[in-house]
Amino acid sequence: MAKARTAPSVLLTVALLGADEDLMRRARQLLVRRYGALADELAPFDSADGTLYEHQMGAPLRRCFLLFAHPLRPGRLADVKIETNALEVQITEDSLLTDYVRALNIDPSYVTPHKLVRATTRDTPTAVYLDGGVYGEVLLVHSTSGWEALPHAPADYATPASCALWNHAGKLAERAVADATVDASEPQDP
Repeated sequence: MAKARTAPSVLLTVALLGADEDLMRRARQLLVRRYGALADELAPFDSADGTLYEHQMGAPLRRCFLLFAHPLRPGRLADVKIETNALEVQITEDSLLTDYVRALNIDPSYVTPHKLVRATTRDTPTAVYLDGGVYGEVLLVHSTSGWEALPHAPADYATPASCALWNHAGKLAERAVADATVDASEPQDP
């Protein structure tokens, strides 16, 4: 019988989607304050996925990705989604935007050397329940040919620039796993 073991650490990544780049910068500041320094980021670009949310946030919609430096336990993803949902509400209320129901969309994910898992509150055929009304959904997988988007993945996650960020994230995640393995093998003080 296989033994259950602790999952290796992962790296948190957050996708921001919105029409107001000042609000995106504000969200970035608040996220860095909450989750620590960034290891990398992809500057805002025109979103190919935006039309779904234009009636809520305005147009044209822009997307950016933030990659956090500090490793995270994968089981924390549901908590992070709940926290970022609250942050969306706070930013919307603070923005005083009366024409739109939502100022921006904040989607946390985690990345490993092999996959990117996004948190969602939607129960889709490809999502698995995590905790607290939050599901996890694998959007990208890494193989010898690079990062590949699964059919349900938003197009913004699979652009060449996004995949370059995931390559960097995968390498950082590999190092985080290796460092954690080294730390675990060292003798512990009594």
